[in-house]
Amino acid sequence: MEIFLMRHGIAEDLQPGEAEENRQLTTKGIAKTERVAGRMEEMGWEFDTVLSSPLVRACETAQILLESGLSEVLEIHPNLAPNGLLENWLEWFTSYRLTNPTAERLILVGHEPNLSQWAEILVFGQVFDRIHLKKAGVIALQAPDTEDLIGKCKLLWLVPPKCWI
Repeated sequence: MEIFLMRHGIAEDLQPGEAEENRQLTTKGIAKTERVAGRMEEMGWEFDTVLSSPLVRACETAQILLESGLSEVLEIHPNLAPNGLLENWLEWFTSYRLTNPTAERLILVGHEPNLSQWAEILVFGQVFDRIHLKKAGVIALQAPDTEDLIGKCKLLWLVPPKCWI
């Protein structure tokens, strides 16, 4: 299975008194994310599921993927929020594979530094802080057929948003 990790688009700056989780995408963030989603659609990609952080900016990014026809399924996963736990997502993923044995492609929409760190753990088995995912950037991994993904995934590519446009 291919696992795509996508950082949310450009969001509003945090305003005094505003909750971090309520920050929305900016007009520029929406446009850039729509261009990335459009390129994915042009490449013929489809995702069995879009899994999103519950934060507004990630949900808006995930919704753009759905509106672009890249998937029909959106699920919210609390561990894609900042400081979410990879271990909890891995439990979800194991269950997902069992209930969706024909699934080929999954995309996670979340935040930094989580996604880059998760990618490094899944590929190298530890965090080196060498991968940095830009807003609306995407990392693609190939997951093995085994349950243990740590250090066993292949890094297929890492594309910053400027390369999509």
